[in-house]
Amino acid sequence: MDKLIIINAETLEGKDHISSIYNIYRNEKLTFVLYLVGEFKYNINLRFNLVEEYAKAEIYIIEKGNKNHDVNLDLTNIHSAKNTYGRVFIRRVMNDYSSSSIDGKLIIENGASASSDFFDEKTLLLGDKVVSKVIPSLEIIPSDVLVSHSSSISSVSEDEIFYLRSRGVPMNESFNLIENGFLISNLLNITKKSYREKIKNTIPSLFSFEN
Repeated sequence: MDKLIIINAETLEGKDHISSIYNIYRNEKLTFVLYLVGEFKYNINLRFNLVEEYAKAEIYIIEKGNKNHDVNLDLTNIHSAKNTYGRVFIRRVMNDYSSSSIDGKLIIENGASASSDFFDEKTLLLGDKVVSKVIPSLEIIPSDVLVSHSSSISSVSEDEIFYLRSRGVPMNESFNLIENGFLISNLLNITKKSYREKIKNTIPSLFSFEN
């Protein structure tokens, strides 16, 4: 059984704390999408328990920080059964003097042999006063598992800006196109067309450049 959960922080009406635990059971697959945008402080605790064999979880975090935007995210995947599968994809665009701290933990418990997980984080840094911190950690007991993490920071290249400007795109719009394209690239691993359409309808501001 497949399940899609989408949380758009734009619709939280000032709620600044998110704390959720998700249990994924045998042959279930959870696709989880969290969109964080604005100038608010968010404290977020997410825990994904893969508690039975062949449970799957794909987590997509999309963050766009401007001005006073401040995020503290604590995310944990816990594998308790064998043959479980997890993926964490994080894309962040950090502007102005925004701040973001991510603590990502992948835990493979005893008995969760033949399981796999991957923590993939990429940040586009656009402000010289940005505070960006990522702490990925692995806690692994079985030896026959495949678990890894990757993290990188980049900036917008002059070639990208030149390409858009030479085609008549204004400077501000050029940056918006690059930022949103970078964030949307996070969703390329979602193969279900119905899921992609639902995400587009739930987070219209992320796709506004297509209009």
